Amino acid sequence: VVEQVEKKDAGEYTCEAAGQKLNFKLNVIETEAVFSNQEKVQKEVKAVLTQSATLSCEMSQAKTEVKWYKDGKLITASKKVKVESEGKCRRLVVEQVEK
Repeated sequence: VVEQVEKKDAGEYTCEAAGQKLNFKLNVIETEAVFSNQEKVQKEVKAVLTQSATLSCEMSQAKTEVKWYKDGKLITASKKVKVESEGKCRRLVVEQVEK
């Protein structure tokens, strides 16, 4: 097990036993963060009954597509719910909030 893999760990590894060899190639890729400024996101939003509520997040790349879910169910845009995308910003606007 190679702990906390870094770019420099990439390469060819060999396991040798009883005169036989088994070669392994380790490729190290960098994962790109999908969300940016996660620490600044308002994760708990309070809304006044009958007013609108906006949930927003910022993506690392402007072309990233998002899906919004409520209680595990996919949300589709409607008169009550608007899904907005502007540059890297993604917003879900719930109109006339109900309990």
